[in-house]
Amino acid sequence: MYDQIKRDILSVLEQLVDILRVKEEKDVSDIKQLSNKVIHNASVFQDEDSVSVAVLVYSLSKLIERNRTSLDYKKLAAMVNSPVTFLKNNDEIKFRKAIQQIFDFIRAMDKKLKMYIYEVINQAQIKKGACFHEIADF
Repeated sequence: MYDQIKRDILSVLEQLVDILRVKEEKDVSDIKQLSNKVIHNASVFQDEDSVSVAVLVYSLSKLIERNRTSLDYKKLAAMVNSPVTFLKNNDEIKFRKAIQQIFDFIRAMDKKLKMYIYEVINQAQIKKGACFHEIADF
């Protein structure tokens, strides 16, 4: 994994952990803003890890939006912190396994995960197309 991608993923996941530390009314909007940032990164870098994190953040925003009262934020924060720890230790294999475990958790809570994957990819393609259009206008 390239250093820039690693730094961006770490930043996003650490921000997500911070949001999940305390349950607040603004969590959904904060996670959606974070999702927009990471979708942009996925459209720029177009690597598997950036796309996975984009889908993860977007899916969590949807999951929290629908199940805010019943979700265990401490459990979610610990789950998201796990890949952060592995990535900081340069263990990309364990990082990806930890991301997969979060996807398994999301899939168990919300059967719309496949739809979220398509939505993130579509948004990334739109952002990339918009960037190309801006460049072409110069």
